[in-house]
Amino acid sequence: MPANPQPRLALVLLIVGLFALILSACIAPQSAAAPSDPTTQLTLAGAPAPPAALLAHMADSETLSTLSDAVVFESINDVRRLQQGIESGQIHAGMASTSALAVLRNQGVPIQLVDVFGWGLLHILSGEKEIDSWENLRGSKIAMPYRGSVGDVIFAGLAAEAGMSLGDDLVMRYASNPLEAAEVLLGKQVQAAVLGEPWASVAIDRGFEEDEPIHRVMDVQSEWGAFFDTPPRIPQVGFFVTDALATDHPEIVTALRQSLGEAAAWAEANPDDAAAVAAELTRLSQTVTAESLAHTQLNVISAQEARLELEQLFTRLAAANPD
Repeated sequence: MPANPQPRLALVLLIVGLFALILSACIAPQSAAAPSDPTTQLTLAGAPAPPAALLAHMADSETLSTLSDAVVFESINDVRRLQQGIESGQIHAGMASTSALAVLRNQGVPIQLVDVFGWGLLHILSGEKEIDSWENLRGSKIAMPYRGSVGDVIFAGLAAEAGMSLGDDLVMRYASNPLEAAEVLLGKQVQAAVLGEPWASVAIDRGFEEDEPIHRVMDVQSEWGAFFDTPPRIPQVGFFVTDALATDHPEIVTALRQSLGEAAAWAEANPDDAAAVAAELTRLSQTVTAESLAHTQLNVISAQEARLELEQLFTRLAAANPD
């Protein structure tokens, strides 16, 4: 996710888009311009990240095979390509970050958020096990990929709740990508780094290889729950369907949601198989993808059930960024 030069504006748009995104699942939308026939080929899409293992598994779903001649998963690492596929009717459903989906909906892309299934992506890492609290983090240099990103704003908001001042109590070192943040942590140029999955697991694996152990010292989701009196989770990965699919083939949407739940159960029961699928998608080692999936909280919860948590996330993101 690129750095955002206007974070507050973008976060306000996220909130507006979020309400439209969830509201659209409660009303009958108008059908979009002729999509490809999902009963002939149902196309799922998403970034090549470990949670996509669930969508790849769904492509072999018996539940979906009764409704479409073919079900395929397309790996797309570019939000604009995802948008083009949705608007052209070639993509019928898929996964993306909840923030990206809210922005797309706000831009008029005809999608509906139906489920949230990735709840545990963010971690604070350090080579020093004793940095396991905000007080012990005081005075540290912190590596953070992408200034103004959702992860950056979440961390800043939590730090403020902990009574920490960025710049005085915590010194931020922004990196151009997650690997750079991991590298400065491994090089001991900083005392800690805030990384999402799978990059947290990549950093831990590299630390093991280089005999420089890296630890998950603080779970951002647990801190979120403790400060804001919510469950220890953050709704970050969403499953969407297009408006056209919801209007013209509600039975497929029902089957997709059932299949997603079945895929999550499969991943929990078969972690090695899920890690192998994720490794093929991401080109990361199976060791890394297994570690990553184990720390992603792949729990399928409907967007309606998660609505308050989604609203809280985006409201707090905006409030934490007054500039």
